[in-house]
Amino acid sequence: MHARASLAALGLALALAAVVPGAATADSPGPTAAGAAPSCGTGVVGQDSSGRVLEHFVRNGRHVRTRRGPRLPQRITGLGYVDVRGKVTRLSATTAGGVPRMLTLKATGRHRMTASTTPFAQRGFAPVLFTDAYGYFAYTVDRAGVLHRWVLDRGRGGEVRYTGRTRLGDGFKGLTALGTAGHRAKPAADLLYAVTARGALRLLTVPLARPRAHTAQTLLRRGYAGVTELSAGYCVAEGQDVVIALDPAAGKATWTLISGLTTRSPSAHQRGAVTGRADWVLHAVM
Repeated sequence: MHARASLAALGLALALAAVVPGAATADSPGPTAAGAAPSCGTGVVGQDSSGRVLEHFVRNGRHVRTRRGPRLPQRITGLGYVDVRGKVTRLSATTAGGVPRMLTLKATGRHRMTASTTPFAQRGFAPVLFTDAYGYFAYTVDRAGVLHRWVLDRGRGGEVRYTGRTRLGDGFKGLTALGTAGHRAKPAADLLYAVTARGALRLLTVPLARPRAHTAQTLLRRGYAGVTELSAGYCVAEGQDVVIALDPAAGKATWTLISGLTTRSPSAHQRGAVTGRADWVLHAVM
Protein backbone atom coordinates (compact mmCIF):
# COMPACT_ATOMS: atom_id res chain seq x y z
CA MET A 1 0.00 0.00 0.00
CA HIS A 2 3.00 2.28 0.10
CA ALA A 3 3.53 2.57 -3.66
CA ARG A 4 2.65 5.89 -5.26
CA ALA A 5 1.40 6.09 -8.83
CA SER A 6 2.32 8.58 -11.56
CA LEU A 7 0.15 11.64 -12.13
CA ALA A 8 -1.08 10.33 -15.49
CA ALA A 9 -2.15 7.03 -13.96
CA LEU A 10 -3.84 8.83 -11.06
CA GLY A 11 -5.96 10.91 -13.39
CA LEU A 12 -7.20 7.82 -15.16
CA ALA A 13 -7.82 5.97 -11.94
CA LEU A 14 -9.85 8.81 -10.49
CA ALA A 15 -12.22 8.44 -13.44
CA LEU A 16 -12.35 4.69 -12.72
CA ALA A 17 -12.01 3.99 -16.42
CA ALA A 18 -8.67 2.14 -16.59
CA VAL A 19 -8.15 3.07 -20.22
CA VAL A 20 -5.23 4.41 -22.21
CA PRO A 21 -5.30 8.22 -22.59
CA GLY A 22 -6.70 9.17 -25.95
CA ALA A 23 -8.43 5.85 -26.57
CA ALA A 24 -12.15 6.52 -26.85
CA THR A 25 -14.48 4.09 -25.05
CA ALA A 26 -18.02 4.24 -23.77
CA ASP A 27 -16.66 5.48 -20.44
CA SER A 28 -13.88 7.80 -21.57
CA PRO A 29 -13.65 10.82 -23.85
CA GLY A 30 -11.83 10.62 -27.15
CA PRO A 31 -8.94 12.78 -28.42
CA THR A 32 -9.44 16.54 -28.33
CA ALA A 33 -8.35 18.70 -31.25
CA ALA A 34 -6.58 21.98 -30.57
CA GLY A 35 -9.11 24.67 -29.74
CA ALA A 36 -11.96 22.17 -29.35
CA ALA A 37 -14.25 21.93 -26.35
CA PRO A 38 -12.79 20.10 -23.32
CA SER A 39 -13.15 16.32 -23.28
CA CYS A 40 -13.44 15.22 -19.67
CA GLY A 41 -14.68 12.15 -17.83
CA THR A 42 -15.48 11.33 -14.23
CA GLY A 43 -16.79 8.33 -12.33
CA VAL A 44 -18.75 9.60 -9.32
CA VAL A 45 -19.06 6.88 -6.66
CA GLY A 46 -21.34 7.40 -3.68
CA GLN A 47 -23.94 5.88 -1.39
CA ASP A 48 -27.60 6.84 -1.72
CA SER A 49 -30.13 7.27 1.07
CA SER A 50 -31.10 3.57 0.93
CA GLY A 51 -27.49 2.44 1.41
CA ARG A 52 -26.97 1.37 -2.20
CA VAL A 53 -23.62 2.08 -3.84
CA LEU A 54 -23.90 3.93 -7.17
CA GLU A 55 -21.37 5.01 -9.76
CA HIS A 56 -22.51 7.80 -12.10
CA PHE A 57 -20.44 8.30 -15.24
CA VAL A 58 -20.20 11.94 -16.32
CA ARG A 59 -18.71 12.98 -19.64
CA ASN A 60 -18.27 16.64 -20.52
CA GLY A 61 -20.77 17.72 -17.88
CA ARG A 62 -23.48 15.24 -18.84
CA HIS A 63 -24.54 12.11 -16.97
CA VAL A 64 -24.28 9.25 -19.47
CA ARG A 65 -25.06 6.13 -17.40
CA THR A 66 -25.07 4.61 -13.92
CA ARG A 67 -23.58 1.42 -12.53
CA ARG A 68 -25.47 0.09 -9.51
CA GLY A 69 -24.22 -2.00 -6.62
CA PRO A 70 -25.91 -3.60 -3.61
CA ARG A 71 -27.03 -1.96 -0.39
CA LEU A 72 -24.40 -2.00 2.34
CA PRO A 73 -25.18 -2.49 6.04
CA GLN A 74 -22.71 0.23 6.96
CA ARG A 75 -23.49 3.95 6.64
CA ILE A 76 -20.43 5.33 4.92
CA THR A 77 -19.40 8.85 5.93
CA GLY A 78 -16.32 9.35 3.73
CA LEU A 79 -14.59 7.74 0.75
CA GLY A 80 -11.04 7.83 -0.57
CA TYR A 81 -9.36 6.32 -3.61
CA VAL A 82 -6.88 3.44 -3.11
CA ASP A 83 -6.37 1.67 -6.47
CA VAL A 84 -7.85 0.07 -9.57
CA ARG A 85 -6.84 -3.38 -10.81
CA GLY A 86 -8.68 -4.38 -13.94
CA LYS A 87 -12.39 -4.37 -13.12
CA VAL A 88 -11.79 -4.13 -9.37
CA THR A 89 -11.69 -0.77 -7.59
CA ARG A 90 -10.67 -0.38 -3.95
CA LEU A 91 -11.78 2.58 -1.87
CA SER A 92 -11.08 3.40 1.75
CA ALA A 93 -14.18 4.30 3.73
CA THR A 94 -15.01 5.83 7.07
CA THR A 95 -18.25 4.76 8.70
CA ALA A 96 -20.76 6.08 11.23
CA GLY A 97 -19.60 3.38 13.66
CA GLY A 98 -16.01 4.68 13.69
CA VAL A 99 -14.50 1.58 12.05
CA PRO A 100 -12.78 2.39 8.73
CA ARG A 101 -13.16 -0.22 6.01
CA MET A 102 -11.85 -1.23 2.62
CA LEU A 103 -14.65 -1.03 0.07
CA THR A 104 -14.11 -3.29 -2.94
CA LEU A 105 -16.16 -2.73 -6.09
CA LYS A 106 -16.13 -5.14 -9.04
CA ALA A 107 -17.78 -4.26 -12.33
CA THR A 108 -19.96 -7.12 -13.60
CA GLY A 109 -21.41 -5.21 -16.55
CA ARG A 110 -22.07 -1.73 -17.86
CA HIS A 111 -24.80 -1.16 -15.29
CA ARG A 112 -23.99 -3.56 -12.43
CA MET A 113 -21.26 -4.11 -9.88
CA THR A 114 -20.66 -6.06 -6.69
CA ALA A 115 -19.59 -4.37 -3.45
CA SER A 116 -18.07 -5.72 -0.26
CA THR A 117 -16.29 -4.23 2.75
CA THR A 118 -13.51 -5.42 5.05
CA PRO A 119 -13.00 -3.69 8.42
CA PHE A 120 -9.67 -2.20 9.42
CA ALA A 121 -8.17 -3.09 12.80
CA GLN A 122 -9.23 0.28 14.19
CA ARG A 123 -12.05 1.88 16.17
CA GLY A 124 -13.01 5.44 16.97
CA PHE A 125 -11.86 6.75 13.59
CA ALA A 126 -14.71 9.15 12.84
CA PRO A 127 -13.42 12.40 11.30
CA VAL A 128 -15.79 15.11 10.11
CA LEU A 129 -14.08 15.20 6.70
CA PHE A 130 -11.91 12.51 5.09
CA THR A 131 -10.02 11.85 1.87
CA ASP A 132 -7.42 9.26 0.91
CA ALA A 133 -4.54 10.18 -1.40
CA TYR A 134 -4.18 6.97 -3.42
CA GLY A 135 -3.82 4.44 -0.65
CA TYR A 136 -0.84 6.02 1.09
CA PHE A 137 -1.56 9.28 2.92
CA ALA A 138 -5.04 10.13 4.12
CA TYR A 139 -6.24 13.53 5.33
CA THR A 140 -8.90 14.29 7.92
CA VAL A 141 -10.53 17.27 9.58
CA ASP A 142 -11.82 16.70 13.13
CA ARG A 143 -14.60 18.44 15.03
CA ALA A 144 -12.18 21.06 16.33
CA GLY A 145 -11.21 22.01 12.78
CA VAL A 146 -7.74 20.43 12.92
CA LEU A 147 -6.28 18.99 9.71
CA HIS A 148 -4.29 15.76 10.14
CA ARG A 149 -2.34 13.51 7.80
CA TRP A 150 -2.32 9.72 8.32
CA VAL A 151 -0.53 6.73 6.79
CA LEU A 152 -2.49 3.69 5.61
CA ASP A 153 -0.38 0.88 7.04
CA ARG A 154 -0.38 -2.92 7.04
CA GLY A 155 1.07 -4.54 10.17
CA ARG A 156 3.18 -7.68 10.30
CA GLY A 157 0.11 -9.73 11.06
CA GLY A 158 -1.72 -8.37 8.03
CA GLU A 159 -3.92 -5.95 9.98
CA VAL A 160 -4.67 -2.65 8.24
CA ARG A 161 -5.15 0.68 10.00
CA TYR A 162 -4.39 4.40 9.80
CA THR A 163 -1.29 5.30 11.80
CA GLY A 164 1.40 7.99 12.01
CA ARG A 165 -0.99 10.87 12.62
CA THR A 166 0.60 14.24 11.89
CA ARG A 167 -1.08 17.46 12.94
CA LEU A 168 -0.90 19.89 10.03
CA GLY A 169 -2.75 22.85 11.54
CA ASP A 170 -6.07 24.22 12.73
CA GLY A 171 -8.55 26.69 11.28
CA PHE A 172 -10.34 24.17 9.02
CA LYS A 173 -13.59 23.99 10.98
CA GLY A 174 -15.50 25.95 8.33
CA LEU A 175 -14.88 23.45 5.54
CA THR A 176 -17.91 21.57 4.19
CA ALA A 177 -16.09 19.26 1.75
CA LEU A 178 -12.62 17.80 1.25
CA GLY A 179 -11.38 15.70 -1.66
CA THR A 180 -8.18 14.54 -3.32
CA ALA A 181 -7.31 16.56 -6.42
CA GLY A 182 -4.02 15.03 -7.55
CA HIS A 183 -0.34 14.54 -6.85
CA ARG A 184 2.40 16.94 -7.88
CA ALA A 185 5.69 15.23 -8.70
CA LYS A 186 8.19 18.10 -8.29
CA PRO A 187 8.35 19.25 -5.61
CA ALA A 188 6.36 16.27 -4.35
CA ALA A 189 3.02 17.26 -2.83
CA ASP A 190 -0.54 16.03 -2.40
CA LEU A 191 -3.20 18.36 -3.78
CA LEU A 192 -6.61 18.57 -2.10
CA TYR A 193 -9.82 20.37 -3.04
CA ALA A 194 -11.76 22.02 -0.21
CA VAL A 195 -15.05 23.92 -0.03
CA THR A 196 -15.63 26.61 2.59
CA ALA A 197 -18.88 27.41 4.38
CA ARG A 198 -19.15 30.59 2.28
CA GLY A 199 -19.10 28.55 -0.91
CA ALA A 200 -15.51 29.07 -2.09
CA LEU A 201 -13.49 26.36 -3.85
CA ARG A 202 -9.92 26.17 -2.54
CA LEU A 203 -6.82 24.12 -3.37
CA LEU A 204 -4.61 22.84 -0.55
CA THR A 205 -1.02 21.91 -1.40
CA VAL A 206 0.62 19.59 1.15
CA PRO A 207 4.36 18.97 0.57
CA LEU A 208 5.18 15.35 1.31
CA ALA A 209 8.48 16.13 3.04
CA ARG A 210 7.17 19.09 5.05
CA PRO A 211 3.39 18.63 5.40
CA ARG A 212 3.06 21.37 8.03
CA ALA A 213 4.23 23.85 5.39
CA HIS A 214 0.99 23.36 3.47
CA THR A 215 -0.49 26.28 1.55
CA ALA A 216 -3.99 27.17 0.40
CA GLN A 217 -5.24 29.24 -2.50
CA THR A 218 -8.72 30.18 -3.61
CA LEU A 219 -9.70 28.90 -7.05
CA LEU A 220 -13.22 30.40 -7.04
CA ARG A 221 -14.70 32.66 -4.37
CA ARG A 222 -18.33 31.63 -4.80
CA GLY A 223 -20.63 29.09 -6.39
CA TYR A 224 -20.23 26.12 -4.02
CA ALA A 225 -22.60 26.96 -1.17
CA GLY A 226 -24.27 23.76 0.03
CA VAL A 227 -21.60 21.50 -1.50
CA THR A 228 -20.60 18.64 0.80
CA GLU A 229 -19.19 16.12 -1.70
CA LEU A 230 -16.46 16.34 -4.36
CA SER A 231 -15.31 13.97 -7.10
CA ALA A 232 -12.23 14.59 -9.24
CA GLY A 233 -11.83 13.42 -12.84
CA TYR A 234 -9.57 13.89 -15.82
CA CYS A 235 -9.51 15.48 -19.25
CA VAL A 236 -7.76 14.23 -22.37
CA ALA A 237 -6.11 17.61 -22.91
CA GLU A 238 -2.86 17.85 -20.96
CA GLY A 239 -3.02 20.31 -18.07
CA GLN A 240 -6.79 20.09 -17.63
CA ASP A 241 -8.78 18.33 -14.91
CA VAL A 242 -12.39 18.36 -13.80
CA VAL A 243 -14.16 18.29 -10.45
CA ILE A 244 -17.81 17.42 -9.81
CA ALA A 245 -19.39 19.17 -6.81
CA LEU A 246 -22.52 17.77 -5.18
CA ASP A 247 -25.17 19.44 -3.06
CA PRO A 248 -27.13 16.36 -1.84
CA ALA A 249 -29.71 18.43 0.04
CA ALA A 250 -30.71 20.12 -3.23
CA GLY A 251 -30.09 16.98 -5.29
CA LYS A 252 -27.86 18.75 -7.81
CA ALA A 253 -24.35 18.52 -9.23
CA THR A 254 -22.13 21.01 -11.03
CA TRP A 255 -18.87 20.59 -12.90
CA THR A 256 -15.78 22.76 -12.96
CA LEU A 257 -12.85 22.72 -15.36
CA ILE A 258 -9.45 23.07 -13.68
CA SER A 259 -6.42 24.24 -15.67
CA GLY A 260 -2.80 23.97 -14.54
CA LEU A 261 -3.62 22.00 -11.39
CA THR A 262 0.01 21.10 -10.67
CA THR A 263 1.43 24.52 -11.55
CA ARG A 264 1.88 27.53 -9.29
CA SER A 265 -1.05 29.35 -10.89
CA PRO A 266 -3.99 26.97 -11.34
CA SER A 267 -7.33 28.36 -12.49
CA ALA A 268 -10.92 27.14 -12.29
CA HIS A 269 -13.88 27.72 -14.60
CA GLN A 270 -17.39 26.72 -13.56
CA ARG A 271 -19.27 25.06 -16.40
CA GLY A 272 -22.71 24.87 -14.79
CA ALA A 273 -25.01 22.03 -13.82
CA VAL A 274 -24.38 18.41 -14.76
CA THR A 275 -27.15 17.56 -17.20
CA GLY A 276 -28.96 14.29 -17.79
CA ARG A 277 -31.08 12.24 -15.40
CA ALA A 278 -29.31 11.06 -12.25
CA ASP A 279 -29.90 10.80 -8.52
CA TRP A 280 -27.50 13.27 -6.94
CA VAL A 281 -28.69 12.71 -3.38
CA LEU A 282 -25.44 10.86 -2.73
CA HIS A 283 -23.23 10.94 0.33
CA ALA A 284 -19.63 9.87 0.96
CA VAL A 285 -18.65 10.62 -2.63
CA MET A 286 -15.32 10.28 -4.42
